[in-house]
Amino acid sequence: RNAGAFVLQDDIGAFEQRVRVIPALRWDRTEGFGARWLPRIGAIVTPLPWVRMKGNLERSFRVPNFDELYFPDRGFVRGNPALQPEEATNADVGAKIAAARLGPVTDAFLEAAYFHNDVDDSIVFLLVSPSLVEPRNTGAATIDGVELSGGFRVFDWVDVSASYTHLDARIDATDAFLPGRAADETSVYGDAFAALKAGRYADAARGFELYLAKYPDGPRADNATYWLGEAQFVQQQ
Repeated sequence: RNAGAFVLQDDIGAFEQRVRVIPALRWDRTEGFGARWLPRIGAIVTPLPWVRMKGNLERSFRVPNFDELYFPDRGFVRGNPALQPEEATNADVGAKIAAARLGPVTDAFLEAAYFHNDVDDSIVFLLVSPSLVEPRNTGAATIDGVELSGGFRVFDWVDVSASYTHLDARIDATDAFLPGRAADETSVYGDAFAALKAGRYADAARGFELYLAKYPDGPRADNATYWLGEAQFVQQQ
């Protein structure tokens, strides 16, 4: 299918760049799903050299991928050509403190963020019969989450880092938890990797795709991209 997009963006600074406002407007069109205007605005405030605060508000748009639409009916999983795009309004705020050196430790940082997503028509894989899984639009959903990360370097050759993400994802109409959205970021990646090790490559690929869709900048995004490619390659053999 044909797809195209263009983006207009500016970066407005004030107070010697301690305050920056970044407005943007994206036009996105995908064959069969029409076009959307997607506005975004972000702000970064650096009140002290070692403190940075940021916030973003944006409109997002994701069309179903080919597996979600046309995955062959294997008797236990199939695609759904009737899927509609997933649209959302996303907001996040966060802060980061960093220190170039703290005694023997260098490049130390601690970062925390809160995000809130109002999803118009989420796409998730649902159990539609005792033995069949199919992607469906769930209707409106709300996702709240917290991300924590930190790290430092010692001896100039040892890097130590850790991260944690918690989600509360619910369908608005029923207040039920949104299927396919694990409460913890580590669970999303762990479930996908477990499926890969067990030889369930289709499950693994969907799991890594889910991880990358929800955590594109997550701490395991590079690994998820690699293992997603491996899972897809094996399925083509």
